[in-house]
Amino acid sequence: MGDYSMADVAVAIEEQSEAMKKFRENIYSRLEKLEAKPQGREVPFEAGKAPAIFSRGMSKDSDPLNIGGFFRGMLSGNWAGVDREHELYKATMTTGSEGAGLIPERVAQEIWFAILTRNALLAAGAPMIQLAQAGVKVPTESVSPSAAWVAEGATISDSGGEFSAQSLTAHKIAFLREISNEMLQDSPAAADVYLRQILLNALSRGLDTGFLNGTGADNQPTGLLTGSPDYAVDKSSTDLTADMLMEAYWALVGKGAVPGQIRSIMAPEGATFLDQQKASTAGSYLEAPIDIERVVSSQVAVASGTPDTSKVLIGDFSQAVRVYSFGGMRLDVDASAAFASDSITFRLVQRVDIQVAQSDLLQRLDGVQVSS
Repeated sequence: MGDYSMADVAVAIEEQSEAMKKFRENIYSRLEKLEAKPQGREVPFEAGKAPAIFSRGMSKDSDPLNIGGFFRGMLSGNWAGVDREHELYKATMTTGSEGAGLIPERVAQEIWFAILTRNALLAAGAPMIQLAQAGVKVPTESVSPSAAWVAEGATISDSGGEFSAQSLTAHKIAFLREISNEMLQDSPAAADVYLRQILLNALSRGLDTGFLNGTGADNQPTGLLTGSPDYAVDKSSTDLTADMLMEAYWALVGKGAVPGQIRSIMAPEGATFLDQQKASTAGSYLEAPIDIERVVSSQVAVASGTPDTSKVLIGDFSQAVRVYSFGGMRLDVDASAAFASDSITFRLVQRVDIQVAQSDLLQRLDGVQVSS
C-alpha cells in the first residue's frame, strides 16, 4: 500500500462515496425538474404548448390521466383505483345533443396527446386546431409571398402570393365497441389497459386512413394521397432514391420550409427500399452538403391506410397541413344493446377535417418504384 495506511484508504473511500452521493443527488434533482416540465414530442411551435391544442394554449399535464380507467368508470360505474378521474367526471361531465355525453376537455386532450405519436399526419408535425362548429372558411395559400429590397423613395411592389378560402367540412369518425360487464367489474386494471389500447389504436388507424387515402365520398375527408393536387410531382416509374428526396427537400426549403421540420410519409416498402440502397453502397447514400441520414430517416410510421407504394409525401407539415376538430368528443353508452350477453356497448364520435394550407411546402412524389 506504499505510504498509505488502511485507515487512510478507508477515509479516501468514504470521501469518494460522499462525493458520488452528492453527484447522484444533483443528477436526480435535475431529472425531477425536467420531468416536472411539460413533455411530448419535439415540435416547431411554442415551447411547452400542447401540439394538438394550439388554439387553446394548453400545456401537457406532467401527471396524465388514466384514460382507460376513466372510460371503465363511465361504462360500469366502477371507479376503483381512479379517484382523480372520478372527481373529474363528476365535476365536468356534461350531456350534449342527442343524449350523448361530452367528454371533459382535459380527457379529450389526453386522448389527442396519445394519438399524436400514432397518427402519421400529426406525428409529422401537422398542428390541430379546435373549432366550436363546422361551416367555417379558412384561408389557404398556394404560392407564398416574398419580401424584396427597396431603394429609398422607390415604389414598393406587391409581394405576390396566391390566396383563396376553403370551407371546412365536419367529417365524423366513430368508434363502436361491445365489452363484457365481467371484465369491467372483475378485472379493472386489465380493462383500463384494454380500453385505452383499442380506443387509441382504432382512432389512429381511422384517422390515417381518412387523412391519407380518404376519397371525399361517404363523409370521408379528401386524403393527401388522392386526386391530382398541385403539389403532386410525376416521377413516372422512377426508382425511389435518396437523391430524389434531396431534390424535393431543397425545393421545399427554397419555398420557405423549415429544414429541421421536413418529414416524409411513405409505405414501409419505400423505407425498406432506401435501406437496401444504402446497404449496397457501403453504408452511404451520397455526398451532400446536408446530412442525408436526417432527410431519409425522418420518416413517419403509418398506423393504417398505408400509402400506395408508388407515392411518397414529403414536406414541412407544420406549415403545409392543418387538422381541425369540431366540438368535443362525444361518448354514448347503451346497456340494452347487448343485454342478452351481459355486455355493454359504447360509441365514441369526433368530427374532423384536414386542410392543405400551403401547398408549395408539400410534395407528393407519384409513380415511384420501390421494388428491387
